[in-house]
Amino acid sequence: MQGTAIRTLASILCVAAVALCGCRGERRPVNPKTGQPVEKRVLRIYVGSSMSVPMKACMESYRKDHPDTELMLDFGDSGDALARIREWGAGEALVLHEPYLTQMINEGIGKEIVTLASFRPAIVCRKDDPKTAHVKGLKDLDDPNLRVAMTDASKTVSGGLVQAALKNAGIQQSVMDRKPYQNRSSGAICNVVAGVGDTSSAGGPCDVGAAWDSVARGAGLRTVPIEDEYMPQTYPDPETPAVIYRNGAVPVGLVTLKSSQGPEELQRFIDFMLSPAGQKIWRDSGFNPPAQ
Repeated sequence: MQGTAIRTLASILCVAAVALCGCRGERRPVNPKTGQPVEKRVLRIYVGSSMSVPMKACMESYRKDHPDTELMLDFGDSGDALARIREWGAGEALVLHEPYLTQMINEGIGKEIVTLASFRPAIVCRKDDPKTAHVKGLKDLDDPNLRVAMTDASKTVSGGLVQAALKNAGIQQSVMDRKPYQNRSSGAICNVVAGVGDTSSAGGPCDVGAAWDSVARGAGLRTVPIEDEYMPQTYPDPETPAVIYRNGAVPVGLVTLKSSQGPEELQRFIDFMLSPAGQKIWRDSGFNPPAQ
């Protein structure tokens, strides 16, 4: 009888140990204040690819002090992220740039917009490249010896702003007559300029490009601001005219979703990103302060 009782007690303790550690032997996180295992709360946040670097860094920093929260960041092209939200209708928040944030509000999917940073179209080229050392402003794109890449104006806000600036500078026709490589992604433009990965779609590496300044900084490229005299002072978004960009600055932010299941924990993460520590992560990632 004693042997049976001992075996029964051992079985109970074993089950308790498995429950404590979690299924499949995975150890649950421990609250550093109490020393006790805690249940994780999962927050799914959709993130546009241009915002991936600061969001990953914010997630890792936040986790250190909040082991009870599991942040699931779903990365993808801005359009893809919107499509998933519209189709699935689930998640806590969406991190993108305008006009997508306002579109989510207008469609009744989003609840509130929190501005975190901003970016601006800029001229981008390789550092210490003698061929582009003379590039100091927008009109230098009119050099016929330079292969140019830029975001597509028909698909991107940055492309539209650049085309408006080229027109104001009086060089739009001559630059576009050289048939520059175009892509909807600033990351793709930066890769083509940096000569990273497969550049065959662009016919090989390009010398200079126009893309979001923050993406270019994250890629280690040199950025040359487009002069204010050429950048439109006000530029209504073609898809959402209520959204107006001033001096080329485009707000980057987070829109909370009505499908959120953890609004209090989400707010704590938002508070962290708005804190000096969180804002430093965004600045260190190459982003500009929130647009005024």
